[in-house]
Amino acid sequence: MIPIFPYAYIVAAVLIFLMGFCVHWVAQLTSVLNWDLVTRLGLQEWAMPSE
Repeated sequence: MIPIFPYAYIVAAVLIFLMGFCVHWVAQLTSVLNWDLVTRLGLQEWAMPSE
């Protein structure tokens, strides 16, 4: 079977990596700006000190 786009798996891997990187940084920025929101969402544990 001839693939329509031969390097689709590489593009998909790069997009997944970039999305994970962006989500990580958004979560970190949110934890710096609004600690109560982040603990309510479950991104950080409540017992950890705020950054």
